[in-house]
Amino acid sequence: MTGLEVIMPSKALLKKIGIRIRKRRLDLHMTQAELAKGLCTQSTISALENDGCFNQWSIIPKIVSRLGMNLDEMCVSNNYCYAKELLKQIECKLLHYHFEKANTIIKTIKVENIDSKEIKGRYYCERGFAELFCGVSLDEVTLCFHTMIDTYAVKANVVCTAWSYLGMSISYRRLGCQKLAHKYLDDALMRMHYLLHQKQTNLNERYIIIKLGLAIVTFAFISNNYQLVINESNRMIAYLKRKYSFYCLKSFYSLKYLSYKQEKLCSKAKAIQNKINLLNGVRDSGRIDKLLKIAKQKSIR
Repeated sequence: MTGLEVIMPSKALLKKIGIRIRKRRLDLHMTQAELAKGLCTQSTISALENDGCFNQWSIIPKIVSRLGMNLDEMCVSNNYCYAKELLKQIECKLLHYHFEKANTIIKTIKVENIDSKEIKGRYYCERGFAELFCGVSLDEVTLCFHTMIDTYAVKANVVCTAWSYLGMSISYRRLGCQKLAHKYLDDALMRMHYLLHQKQTNLNERYIIIKLGLAIVTFAFISNNYQLVINESNRMIAYLKRKYSFYCLKSFYSLKYLSYKQEKLCSKAKAIQNKINLLNGVRDSGRIDKLLKIAKQKSIR
């Protein structure tokens, strides 16, 4: 965008800016008065947001800056959605097992303000996992996962759908419904297998799928399904080798080793232990000891 366009934007561009300003302001739970303070009147902000009627063009950069954005993001990007950035933060907290922090952030999101089906699906999936390990009623937790699966399981949300099926499996296992827990685990596995054969467009998406595989294998282990652990660990190890990645590799070998020990297959366990020893200098991104501890607990406080 040129300097002239900043000072004198077209009506169409001004309307686009107004729409994004409103969405960003709602995302931050900021009132029009708070946004306007020291810059202009509340009615000026209201006019800009509602119909693009605005003649104080020179303060637009200041308004945008107060919202923590830049003009390029406001005027060029068509991907801004309410809660998208917050859900990225929550996703990061969940993947690093910071469930209380994730739950605190997700409570600030007003789901009624989310206008994207994909983002709503992510919201219910991430909320389900945040609450699952924070002592929230399992009825509320399963409602979140059911809502994601039944209403928002669109093609763009296959990863969240797989995670939600895993969440259902964990929830029903805690409720003592082993058949349902097994069914939902199979559903999660089926979608994970599908994802492993898709081309991942970015590295972060690949990491999330690997963490999904690790979570599935871990919860299968505490369910004493050792053959499934061995088979799925082999599948994930093969996937990592194809991608020339060490991400969580040691964790999968560790779960495989523990399963062989439980099955009293000592020679096979020893062979895997040797492979683990070769990875001693590699950082264990999966933090398998912590994940196993989490998997065995009913809640995280």
